[in-house]
Amino acid sequence: MEYEIVCRDAFAVAGVRGVTPEAGGVWPQLKADGGLKALRHLAGPDSPLLGLCFGFDAKGKNDNMVGFPLRSAAPDGCEVFRYPACRCFLLRGRAPGPAWGNGRRQVLAAKIGPGGACVRRGKVFEKARDVVR
Repeated sequence: MEYEIVCRDAFAVAGVRGVTPEAGGVWPQLKADGGLKALRHLAGPDSPLLGLCFGFDAKGKNDNMVGFPLRSAAPDGCEVFRYPACRCFLLRGRAPGPAWGNGRRQVLAAKIGPGGACVRRGKVFEKARDVVR
């Protein structure tokens, strides 16, 4: 498993946010209505799309966002979420599974600190809120 703990300056993400019945549910919604293609165009050819997870409510619904790193003013219609400077856990790889659970346990043991964020497959998770389920 390739991972590292990195210090990140404050950063912002512009995109589409929603509450969905399943984790990461904004992705398939955008794919179905053509919004994913539009976001890729707004992000530019060298910019990744990111998935942000803000947690789950008591009924298991997921507050999540798909967007891109903001480098200038946000395009019209995009929501913006800003992260403060923090230490992040970056796990490289595409498939979710045991590697994520093992890596998450290691980063929690390393105590990246309140407000730290975890990034997996471009998805950002807040360690302080323990929003990974």
